[in-house]
Amino acid sequence: MNRKALLKGLLLSIGILTIQSCDKDFNTIGSGVIGDENFNMDKYTATDIIAYNQVTGEGNQPGPVETGYLPYNALGAFVDPVFGDTEASFVTQISLPTSNPLLTLGKNPKIDSVYVYIPYLTGTSETINEELQYELPSTYGKGTFNLQVYENGYFLSNFSPDPNNPNRIYSNEKSKIESFVKGVPLNDSPNIAQNSNFIFKNTVIKHFKYKKDGSIQTDETTGKPLVKETLKPGLYADLNKAHFEKLLFSPENQENLTNNNLFKNFFRGLYFKATKTGNRGAIGVMNFGSTDAKLVVIYHQDGEKEGDERVRRELRFAISSDLTAAVPNESSLITANYFTNDYSAKYLQNIQNPNKVQGDEKLYLKGGSGSFAIIELFKKNSQGVSEELEYLRKNKWMINDARLSFYVDKATLADGQQIEPTRIYLYDLDNNIIIKDYATDNTPQNALYAKAIYGGVLERETTGDKKGIRYRIKVADHINNLINKDSTNVKLGLAVSYDINNVSIKRLKTAINNSPKAIKTIPTSSIMSPLGTVLYGNNSSDEGKRMKLEIFYTNPKN
Repeated sequence: MNRKALLKGLLLSIGILTIQSCDKDFNTIGSGVIGDENFNMDKYTATDIIAYNQVTGEGNQPGPVETGYLPYNALGAFVDPVFGDTEASFVTQISLPTSNPLLTLGKNPKIDSVYVYIPYLTGTSETINEELQYELPSTYGKGTFNLQVYENGYFLSNFSPDPNNPNRIYSNEKSKIESFVKGVPLNDSPNIAQNSNFIFKNTVIKHFKYKKDGSIQTDETTGKPLVKETLKPGLYADLNKAHFEKLLFSPENQENLTNNNLFKNFFRGLYFKATKTGNRGAIGVMNFGSTDAKLVVIYHQDGEKEGDERVRRELRFAISSDLTAAVPNESSLITANYFTNDYSAKYLQNIQNPNKVQGDEKLYLKGGSGSFAIIELFKKNSQGVSEELEYLRKNKWMINDARLSFYVDKATLADGQQIEPTRIYLYDLDNNIIIKDYATDNTPQNALYAKAIYGGVLERETTGDKKGIRYRIKVADHINNLINKDSTNVKLGLAVSYDINNVSIKRLKTAINNSPKAIKTIPTSSIMSPLGTVLYGNNSSDEGKRMKLEIFYTNPKN
């Protein structure tokens, strides 16, 4: 059995166990009474719940979100008839090698090649036609886009004179970078798959061995090129040699290479600009902070003595530092994601004027700088009392399980590229924190299927195109809190999620009016996802597909 088959089997087993546990009327909580002949086991479907759309900006328009120091960044241009077009670009500072060999350059250094490499997030692999190929779970779309890599001329700074008001970077500030780009694109290779027709390739990248005369070494028996290094699939672009030779080797620039502070002001980093090229496009979520991400300069120089052979050397610059820290420190390289959106008229029409009294028919969840949903459970009447919640308290049921279910609107999504987010995330909107069911789920922290009991994983059809059916999220602990403590009846937020393990938050550029508290933040995991989905709300005309809250309980027989 190969690795791919093994992993699929494992995921299938996990999926079956998860679905089975969700479909059972009761879980093992309270197992001391379940099955006892003195107790009834039943299900209650709540009626007083609503959900409605909420954009990330003022009024009816999605607005800017904070995108500095994201753990993962989107890059590409994606065309989606449902939500509209999204272009995601990225800028990062560059750091000198830890041991700076630029200070001890030999005679007559000349660059052989320069390239930038950022690995993709990869899944299982298999060999097809003698070529190793990987699954790329974080790249979306089968089209291409135009990638231009520039030297950034805008000085990125994290300094703020007010410690209570840090310098934040927002998704709509690309014009700051655009106004200061230096020269022409550096990725000027004749291989258009690296620039004007960029495509996410799932094959490995090979670096070959070279002879002293610059030709590729070959195997004496097979005649095949000898491989020096193999890189996993990733963004790979050859950059202009002359540009970097002048930048790094010119005598007048040497004083700017003595330390990182001078270097970051002199060479202000790289700007990865993505624009659409056709009616499909592609976009990927990338780990620019990976330790394998690098800017590499390969050069040779004269030997120390006259007549010595030339020596090949390599300079490796850091693309970005560890971005997983909750608060990047002063030495962290500054990074930023920028989004340019051309939202579809259909999307904007459906998120305008949300029905905050009866709930919306459809919920449009869009990552990046898009939209999310607000959920209110057991709303209070004009006297400030939640009649349904009081009903649950009066019955004194033992709550064994509770699930929120959201069905996918397949008909609406059929107009798009059929790429659905794997996870959605439910959280305490009023306090910007996780709900208790998330906190008590200690299932393995696999990046894609972590928190499997808490849920939010897309359940798919098993045949055909395997379209999404629904998402379900466990809220049993949350409901128990509501029954026991009225103060915990907060508004909930529902958003798409790229990394379910990341529970940090980022700022909205403009706060949203809301009661009891203004909405000032959004989950970081939602910003990192370029995808969107459409779910049936509680007010859908299709009663069988409406959002619902099911509570499973036991109670004593009379």
